Amino acid sequence: MKPRYATALALFLCLVSTLRAATPSPPDTPAGRRIQALLGAFEARTAEAMEAFVAGNFSADALKESPASQRAGRLLGMAGETGPLEFHRVVRRT
Repeated sequence: MKPRYATALALFLCLVSTLRAATPSPPDTPAGRRIQALLGAFEARTAEAMEAFVAGNFSADALKESPASQRAGRLLGMAGETGPLEFHRVVRRT
């Protein structure tokens, strides 16, 4: 019986590693890189990560309307409520 369990475990681990490798990621475009940065900031869930995301992805005009620290604070609150986000796919307009 034990050899069967070992074989089943080995197959399961191979399947899990294959599925992890097949996880989609945002495209290598300006918008895709921005999404990847947001996902990373949400995963880190730190003020520093959110402030870096805001500083690198919001225009000067947007930051005049609402300061970076305020925007980062709101995003950090969202990250705390939702936890890390997952990218699934790009939806194309028809």
